[in-house]
Amino acid sequence: MAEMETLGKIKHRNLVPLLGYCKVGEERLLVYEFMEYGSLDEMLHGTVRTRDRRVLTWDERKKIARGKRPTDKEDFGDTNLVGWVKMKASEGKQMEVIDPELLSVTKGTDEAEAEEVNEMVRYLEISLQCVDDFPSKRPNMLQVVALLRELMPGSANGSSNSG
Repeated sequence: MAEMETLGKIKHRNLVPLLGYCKVGEERLLVYEFMEYGSLDEMLHGTVRTRDRRVLTWDERKKIARGKRPTDKEDFGDTNLVGWVKMKASEGKQMEVIDPELLSVTKGTDEAEAEEVNEMVRYLEISLQCVDDFPSKRPNMLQVVALLRELMPGSANGSSNSG
């Protein structure tokens, strides 16, 4: 239960505050602040819609990744997600890593869609740099911010889409 005390003290704009916890027999309950629009998982996978009843767009998802919106943390349990993604990327199968639902929300001309998919792959590449097996090869946070800024509209290498 010491972990719950620690979680209750964590304050971050992208984490929903833990208000309390309860253990009764084998039941364990966590009490979080009410999430009016549901969790990040629900927003990404369509079980809950945005205020105007739609799934999040790619631009909105990029804003979440950049910390522009409050989010809740998804638990992947024992799955070695990073290892799986690294394996797929090393095999040249990056597209298998990108959620098909995310690909289905890309709309527009074929050129715009291709640009969004390329941007998704670039975000994936930056993420993989951050989890390199050799810590000395990982970018520091200033470098990560610079890499992400390069993808923003108006930058020399950024896309023309808003985000």
